Amino acid sequence: MHSYWSTLLRELNKMLMLYILVARKYCLKFYKI
Repeated sequence: MHSYWSTLLRELNKMLMLYILVARKYCLKFYKI
């Protein structure tokens, strides 16, 4: 059970990092307009 939670947390962390990168990219694009 513990390994399942650690894997889930790691996946969530990865998705969060990706989301932040994409959001930052879009923000930069919008600010340049």
